[in-house]
Amino acid sequence: MKRIRSEKKATLASDDPIEKLMQEHGLEMTYLSNLGNAVRSIETNGFSVAAFDTIAESVRTIGKILFSHSEREEQYLFPMIENHVEGPTNIMRSEHRKLWETYRSLMQSVEDVEDGHLSNFSTRDLLQMTNFLVDYLTNHINKENTVLYTMAKRVLTTDEYQKLRIAIAH
Repeated sequence: MKRIRSEKKATLASDDPIEKLMQEHGLEMTYLSNLGNAVRSIETNGFSVAAFDTIAESVRTIGKILFSHSEREEQYLFPMIENHVEGPTNIMRSEHRKLWETYRSLMQSVEDVEDGHLSNFSTRDLLQMTNFLVDYLTNHINKENTVLYTMAKRVLTTDEYQKLRIAIAH
């Protein structure tokens, strides 16, 4: 089977599945920036409803993107890469699990505040979890963009890339 040529990839950029995944990463990074700004606001000025609302909205949006995105990677992209290379996808799967766990904990804290269950609420814990999510997800995205996706473009066959294009489009 032929490997994808650079010139062919360039003509397919508009529907390139790897580029689509990277665009989703860009959107996640916007919300991660919002989270970071909200944390800095609380650290500097104390807890505020506006900063908390930014955290709540950003966490919810990241969750919607994160679950769909990582499920498509694990269902379609990772098995194709594993046809050629072992190892990197296992690391990414492990990181996905840690991200989901962190997201769920952070979302529970957000919901506790929204529901008025403040007895278990700690601003410090909320900020620590938020900072962890920002740092961990940022590092994960950077690894996928610079290592995993570059590898995928290099090792996937033309047929695999076409199957990935169809799968990611849905």
